[in-house]
Amino acid sequence: FGNDYTRRPGDTSPVDESSVNSLLTQRLQFRKRGQFDEADGIRDELRDVHGVTVWDREKVWTTDGGGGADFGGGGGGRFDRGGRGGRGGRGGGR
Repeated sequence: FGNDYTRRPGDTSPVDESSVNSLLTQRLQFRKRGQFDEADGIRDELRDVHGVTVWDREKVWTTDGGGGADFGGGGGGRFDRGGRGGRGGRGGGR
């Protein structure tokens, strides 16, 4: 895939996994280069277009309707941005 993310176990909602993995790979490259606005744009596209939530700390993604294990505990919020100085949540304060 070009990224270390896996789909949350038990998440069986229909989604184009190839597109999701491609976007995750692009997002990871932007993050590695410090291009966080571009990475955030891809995160938003994953959420808005594909219904996918990304858990960066756990390297897991899930669809909004997916089942399986809960990765929500431990503070990162819906979109963990721990790599940016510990700012959790959805990043509203730019």
